[in-house]
Amino acid sequence: EDFNFLACELRSFQTSYEFFGLAREHRTADDLYAATTCGFHLVEFGKSVHWYIGVSFTAKIINNGIKRRVWCLQIINNGACATYLKLLPILKRFLDILYLICIIFNDGPIMGILYVVPTPVGNLEDITLRAIRILREADFVLAEDTRTSAKLLKHLEIQVPMYSHHKFNEHATAASVAEAIGEGRTVALVSDAGTPGISDPGFLLVRTCVEEGIAVETLPGATACIPALVQSGFPCDRFCFEGFLPQKKGRMKRLTELAEESRTIVFYESPFRVVKCLEQLAEVFGPERMVAVSRELTKKFEQTVRGTLSEVIAHFKSQQPKGEFVIVLAGKGLKNRNTEAEEEQGEDYE
Repeated sequence: EDFNFLACELRSFQTSYEFFGLAREHRTADDLYAATTCGFHLVEFGKSVHWYIGVSFTAKIINNGIKRRVWCLQIINNGACATYLKLLPILKRFLDILYLICIIFNDGPIMGILYVVPTPVGNLEDITLRAIRILREADFVLAEDTRTSAKLLKHLEIQVPMYSHHKFNEHATAASVAEAIGEGRTVALVSDAGTPGISDPGFLLVRTCVEEGIAVETLPGATACIPALVQSGFPCDRFCFEGFLPQKKGRMKRLTELAEESRTIVFYESPFRVVKCLEQLAEVFGPERMVAVSRELTKKFEQTVRGTLSEVIAHFKSQQPKGEFVIVLAGKGLKNRNTEAEEEQGEDYE
């Protein structure tokens, strides 16, 4: 049996009254309850010590499939409960019966859900209220780097189990995570910054869940691509997102395929390769192609450098590139400011 859930739930509240008040708030006529675990814990509220024998119920809201642990059973307060441990087998039987009822009315066990949760790309104020709630309610969080995500959760005062899910282990862990969700767990997937799956781990897990018929819900939120695109000054009604180019094999081939692209093109690049990337873009698209390069988006030293490829290359050769970069390249056929000035000057002579 999982005996840890109750202590985690109760630590979130100053008094047992607040805990049971929240429980009543979530109970509605449309909820279907299925018991999943039970246990007993010693929990401290201020100076008083309370013993609880807890029963956790999973609620499935029929309308939208959301599940929550919403109620626990308080057996005794401010006293020893050793004599009440005999109740555990009875409670376990009670839980089994409720779970069978759930299966009968639901055509199977209650299934969990995978939430894809965007996290700030720099400024911690950019996280949404809904993202905070999902992270707080999740059974566990999958993080690209647990050290990075731990800082965010600490800032948000969220305590929830967290496990690594990155490009080096996602092939091995996707199936087991999908299995856990299928058994009723609610899982939140986060990356170091931005939206998981966008140039970050996440695609394999989402695909596995979709193939298994598991619900996947992606929250709107932070990403580096859209702010850089909008503030570039280039047309953004239609654009092409390329993310990170291949580091070695296939890099120039990919760029050559984009040579005739008329839409605005968005690339991601690291500070160590940004100058080389801009030089390769100039080689394929021409040094006069307009570009906007944004770095440190949403942070204190956010900067966007605009100009022709040759001008921007000169800028970053004279100033050491720092931070993560978003390169927004004008599509073919978009006139740069020099071309427009020459055309206007020609019309004046006529």
